[in-house]
Amino acid sequence: MAVLLDFSFESVGILGDDKTYNMEREAIDIPIVLDGISYRCTCVAGEEIYCVMPFRLVTPRLAFDMGKKIERSGLFSKPVNTIIAQIVDRHNIIIEFRKHSSLFLQYEPIREDLAYIAVSALNKMRYVSDNVKVENRGAVVRVLLDK
Repeated sequence: MAVLLDFSFESVGILGDDKTYNMEREAIDIPIVLDGISYRCTCVAGEEIYCVMPFRLVTPRLAFDMGKKIERSGLFSKPVNTIIAQIVDRHNIIIEFRKHSSLFLQYEPIREDLAYIAVSALNKMRYVSDNVKVENRGAVVRVLLDK
């Protein structure tokens, strides 16, 4: 499944300047400070905007809380969805997802395109390979990235 993804700062709508971010490069493995804590993330535009963040452990509550922090941060000019990921190993991850509050549903079960976006971002961050099983609340999707 090939989903057209754009990792550019302009496409994902990150507000900033060259002092904060190198706006000429892609929004891959960048620091985002939320409530005084710095998090690593990769931001990507597909049909919607996504912020993918690795964590040691993921829960639905953590995805909800991180999504709210991102919404309140003022770092983005567009609504941003949040995907948090627990990297089990280079071929297995567990994700939780939260849609931005201005978008349709707050939670929806894993979809192939959502799994593809998570794996693409984590692959760009060099956390996972290009062949990954993605789990979300018992559902498992295998993602093979196009190279």
